[in-house]
This record gives sequence, structure tokens and C-alpha cells, in this order.
Amino acid sequence: MKIRSNEIIVAIVLLGLVVLLGYAYRVAKPPVQDGIVFVPPRQTTGVQPKPAGPQPRIEVSEEGHDFGAIEPDQVLDHTFSIKNTGEATLNIEGFKTSCGCLSLELSTLEIEPEAAADLIATLDPQHFHGKSPRIGAYIYSNDPEKLLTTLLVSADITPEFVIEPETIDFGTIEKGKGASQIVSLKQTWREPVEITGVESSSDSVAASYSEAAPSAGDESVPGAAQYEIEVRLKPEAAGGVLNTNVLVHTNIKRLPTVAVPVRAFVTGGLYTTPELLFFAARSPAESLGAIDVYGDAPFGLAGIESDIEGVTWRRTTLGLQQRHRIVGTLQPGAEPGERIGSVTLKLTRVSPEQIVVPVAGVVLEEDDTQ
Repeated sequence: MKIRSNEIIVAIVLLGLVVLLGYAYRVAKPPVQDGIVFVPPRQTTGVQPKPAGPQPRIEVSEEGHDFGAIEPDQVLDHTFSIKNTGEATLNIEGFKTSCGCLSLELSTLEIEPEAAADLIATLDPQHFHGKSPRIGAYIYSNDPEKLLTTLLVSADITPEFVIEPETIDFGTIEKGKGASQIVSLKQTWREPVEITGVESSSDSVAASYSEAAPSAGDESVPGAAQYEIEVRLKPEAAGGVLNTNVLVHTNIKRLPTVAVPVRAFVTGGLYTTPELLFFAARSPAESLGAIDVYGDAPFGLAGIESDIEGVTWRRTTLGLQQRHRIVGTLQPGAEPGERIGSVTLKLTRVSPEQIVVPVAGVVLEEDDTQ
């Protein structure tokens, strides 16, 4: 028996509908948490009319709670009282938190007038990757005057270690000279700390570490570990603004990786921003992006050459400048597809006499709906 193409299409569509309905059922099916069905918050759009008749009213015992100073392995909980001061049943339609370190447990989802329910908020610092959490707890209800109630939970977690300084700023560095700075890591809690590795997010910066002797008079944690991390700005670092990170990896579960920001401004010679231009655009496009060329002294831009098909480049500066900008635009009717190539800038009164900037992007199909 020969099966026609339209029959195949109908079968595929029906199969897709079955799969979609099954997925929708799994998503819509309310999960059960500790015997209580969690109902996701209702979606509302526009201005809702004020309902008539008796209505519920949510009232929370406090707007938030600060656990204060806690240990990094100390799991604590706090109970909020949710009272219904209205004249109809208060339904808790959903609740969530802004951090996995805080969990919520509610004694009931339906609160009768003048009755109350306990909302237990449990904070587990091991699930918070930072110093001092400030977590939002959100409660959705059928109170027409307050569909969303927000609580704030905070704490000051004792750190397992400290890094000093927290940020490295080399300032203005002449190209070719390089620079270095030492960062210290000190254990500040009883759990032994070990650096398992350090790495830089930029080829212009290198980092290494070594164990260090405890500072004189530092006996806050007997036998505490201490490390020195050397961060080096390489002499061959490209000119311009440098914003990167040195990543410090440790054996601490709560803080497995800590980023130390590194900043610098490297002067000398010529440099471009960006060093590689990416774009994605469809015709007609006003701009694909700009390339800026900087120098320590005024120089000229004599010409622009490019092998990027369907792209026109124009300068926005004339004469001698310390910064020149070129902007790329799509030509009318540019064919859709990938573009990989470069732009060559011809310079005067400066060395080198030309700079090549790699360019990669994609020209999208024109939008016929516009």
C-alpha cells in the first residue's frame, strides 16, 4: 500500500500534539512537597477588577529576618507566621526563593479567617557561594490587595578564608614593562584550606601560587593555611584597557572558585578595541559595529581595505588624531551567510604602518514582515 505524503504529514502533526499534551500535563501537574501540594503562582495580565464580597487578607508577622553572624556549616531556620485577617479563605498559591540556600516549608496552603500558618525558612550556608546572603522569599496568594508578599532573609557567614587584596589594579603601565603583585589567601576557619590551582582569564596575565608562613602574631586559627598568589601582567600584554580575572580554585565546597578582578591600562604603541569584531545583522543595517584605533600621539588614517563581502567601512574621524574610528555597514542586497575575514587600516606618522583586525559574523535573511 502506497502512503501519500499528506498522510505522513498528518501523522507527524498528530504525534507532535500527543507529545505536547503529555509534556503540558507533566508541567501542570502540581508537585507534592512534604504532603502539601505546591500550586504555582497564577498568571495575571492587565488591571484586574476588584472582586466583590468577602475577601482574604494576608498578614505576615515580620517583613524579614537577619540570622546575624553564623558559621559556614550552621544550618538555621526561622518561623514566620502568616495570618489571614480577612473574611474569606486565604489560599497560598505558590512560593519560591531567590537562592537555593533557602528553603520554605508551609504548614498549610489554606488559611481560614483569623487563623494562621507557620512558614519555616531554612538557611543552609553550604549552598551559598558568597559572603553575606540577602535572599528574597516570595509568597503568592489570592489576597486581591497583595498577590505577592516578599520577605527578606539575610546572614553574615563566617568565611573559611579571606583573600587580600580582593581586587588588583595595576593602574597605568607602559607597554613592554609588565608588573606583578602578591595576593594573600589566609585560612580563617577551622576547616583546612588548600589551593588546588590558579588560572587567568587573559593571555596578558599569568598567575602562580605557593605556600607561605603564617604572619607574625597571627594565631587566630592554629595551624591555619596561608598562601601567596603572584599575579603578573606580562610585558607583551596588548595595549589598552585590561579587565580580567584570576580564578583561585580551592578544596572548600562552598567556595570552590573565587575570582580576583585584575585591571590595568597599558600604554605605548597602537592598539585596537575590539581586537576581534563579531557581528550579526540583516539588511538594511545601520551599523555592524565600530573599531577604534588608539595611539600615544596623533597619527593619520590613510585608507581602509577589507575582504568582507557585502560590507562597507567608513571612517568617522579626519586628520591627525590619537584615536580613529571606523564603522562597518551592510551593503544593500548583501547575500545572507557567514562572513570571515579582516579589515586592514593603513596608517601614517606611526609604526607599524598598518593594523589588521579580524572580523567574523553572519548576514541574516531580510525580514519580509517589516
